[in-house]
Amino acid sequence: MDATAIRRALAAAAVAAAAPLASAESGAAPCELPGSGAEPLADRAGLLAQYERVPHACLQAVFTTCNAASSRALLDFGSAATCSIAYEALLSQRFNGDFRELMAWWRTQQPQAGR
Repeated sequence: MDATAIRRALAAAAVAAAAPLASAESGAAPCELPGSGAEPLADRAGLLAQYERVPHACLQAVFTTCNAASSRALLDFGSAATCSIAYEALLSQRFNGDFRELMAWWRTQQPQAGR
């Protein structure tokens, strides 16, 4: 999977996660990932701050998409950086920095086959 395809998959995951969120919250706009097309590490702190304002449902979708993509192929630098920043934002925003809590959630997201 090339860099463009991975970024499209990340954006699609965020939009797909936003659909139930938008319908649950009247007037809520679909999720959009910040910094699309920008160099992800040019202003890492600023980009992380933007990601921390993305709804956690979108960040969770990005996290699971990144996990699936990275299990199939080596991510390019930009995609890996984007995944890393989204992970950090999710860890901070949704799990208050508790890595074990994030891992417990992530385990619930894994397919049941092979367990």
